[in-house]
Amino acid sequence: MTLPNNPFAASAGVPQPSQEPSEASSLPAPTGAPVMMTPAADRYGAAPLHTGAARSSRSMHARIGAWMVIVLQVISLVHGFIPYQFDHLENYVSRFSNPMFWFWRLMYIIVIALAVLYLRKGAVIARYVAACIILVLFFIVAPVTFVVNDAPWYYAFIPDPEIYEMGALGARLLLMRALDWICVIAAILLAIPDFKSAPAPYAMSAPVPAPGAAPAGQAPLPSAAYESASSVTAPEASSAQATNASGFATPQ
Repeated sequence: MTLPNNPFAASAGVPQPSQEPSEASSLPAPTGAPVMMTPAADRYGAAPLHTGAARSSRSMHARIGAWMVIVLQVISLVHGFIPYQFDHLENYVSRFSNPMFWFWRLMYIIVIALAVLYLRKGAVIARYVAACIILVLFFIVAPVTFVVNDAPWYYAFIPDPEIYEMGALGARLLLMRALDWICVIAAILLAIPDFKSAPAPYAMSAPVPAPGAAPAGQAPLPSAAYESASSVTAPEASSAQATNASGFATPQ
């Protein structure tokens, strides 16, 4: 028996199993060890990584100064409402009618609010304003207040000698004067600017491979091997054809 004619003849334009393209035989076979398939390298280099750590806007000395200001100003605020002597409460009550008493309490509250704002929100301008208020009150407003009350201006910085003869009341006044000086030191810490170091240089996470080159430690791609082999075979074939055409060599 004979098989019926193949409906998919060569005239139909479909190649038969026995008819393979002639171009496939012309490709040179890879020589040497077999080349393993490796994934292609990314042509885009890895993004640079910044090695420097981000620096916080709240420096350590400013945070310490802010906490010192909050504690000291709260103590000064509460101290104004504690009477010095319970025997003469009329003098204590008369203080509430003095505008300067409420002026100092208001300044304490403003400074505390600015310090809290700096610690919670990181507002750098708040720390500088708080430091400025404390220094102006201590070095300018306090001496002027002593002069207005017919007292030497330098009593704002050094205690009155009569304080040492007042016993417990004098010790209380000396303690508050020491806290005022400590608050000035805290204000200086707030006023010191932050000296930021230079940012660390950028470092590449991985070297950028050249176009068509395989990454380090991997075998070249088969396509690259085919291209290299065809580039070597092509000159040899062209030289052989040129020799045959000249007549100096006979074909094999």
